[in-house]
Amino acid sequence: MRLDYSFKNADCAELILFSFLLLFCFQPAQAQKVNRDTLNRQALSQLIETSKELYYKDQEFRRLSSVFQQLNSDCTTNNLLPFPYTTNNDTIRLAFRLLWKDFALPQDIENTKRLIKITKKYGFPGMKRLGHDIPVFLVFVHTPKEYEGRVRKLIEKEYKAGRISKYGRDYVIWNLNGRGGSLPNSSHSINSRSGVDILRDNLIYALTQLSSSDLEKELHNNVQIKQNLSREELIADVLRIYVNDQKYRRMAGVFRRIINKCKGVKINPYNSDDAETRLAYWLVREDLIEKQDLKNTKQLIALTKQYGFPSMKRLGTDIPIFMVFAHTPYIYKYSHAVRKLIKREYQADRISKFARDYILWHLDGQRTGVPPDIPDTINHRTDIEIFRAALK
Repeated sequence: MRLDYSFKNADCAELILFSFLLLFCFQPAQAQKVNRDTLNRQALSQLIETSKELYYKDQEFRRLSSVFQQLNSDCTTNNLLPFPYTTNNDTIRLAFRLLWKDFALPQDIENTKRLIKITKKYGFPGMKRLGHDIPVFLVFVHTPKEYEGRVRKLIEKEYKAGRISKYGRDYVIWNLNGRGGSLPNSSHSINSRSGVDILRDNLIYALTQLSSSDLEKELHNNVQIKQNLSREELIADVLRIYVNDQKYRRMAGVFRRIINKCKGVKINPYNSDDAETRLAYWLVREDLIEKQDLKNTKQLIALTKQYGFPSMKRLGTDIPIFMVFAHTPYIYKYSHAVRKLIKREYQADRISKFARDYILWHLDGQRTGVPPDIPDTINHRTDIEIFRAALK
């Protein structure tokens, strides 16, 4: 009897243990469901703020583009909005194409990937579900081709779960289907924000990013330069860096000339009375030019350390690569490194006196008022040449 009794107790113990194991195994799935549908105050606030950032980043290029497009239309006699991607003006068309390829498309890819990840983890952060007025569904509206399949499945799943509205789902699908058929009707008003709101907040995001850990990582990433480059390969690298230095400056210059042509006077758009124009230019400067300058400077420092300064005289080219060092960001680590390099390269006769003086004039904040005279022999390339090279 005692043996029998022990055996029954063992059976009972195993049954209890098995029950606990079952409960333990199902816990992660239940926890995941709670995390998706029942968010605490901090998580809710963070998710709403992320939704806002995603939406503003989605609109950043589109609002920039509309500002520049409006500036162009203001100069026409009939005040029509010309489609900039098909305009007969080669410079304007290429400037807009560069803005799309370099800025909008990578941003759309990044936005879509982030929203897919967030939706899978927390469920779609819809307006009604989280109690906000941010039309974050527009991020999925602008989904790049390679992510369309994933977004379609995700949207249908979230609609069935009640985490995205019928209008939000229909509007996303309508766009992914090429906008065929009638436009879905919204049952409520949507606050899309003004251009000033979008541009101002994106400028804040850009300035924050420039002082964030992402920038710190970028500062400490070492650029690897291939050893034993042939002369032709070195020239190709130098041309690429120079084109990258010039492309966004030329793009801003194109739109600045449109303003000046329109107004009949030279206007500094960074100080424009029009808030949208002013913010658009500052956003281009902080989100495109400044970040590109950091990459260019690092690449040219590494190239100079490896091969000596690749001047026009040394390479037998007409590429004014010294302009890259002239645009060195005001970060001590790099401005100090460039000063030391320039001094060394001048003593070694690998950079001209003019180039040295021009770079130092910029690094000193252009305080002398008059830059060194630029030799007539320097070919800066036309805007069209720069844009075409960048688009390749």
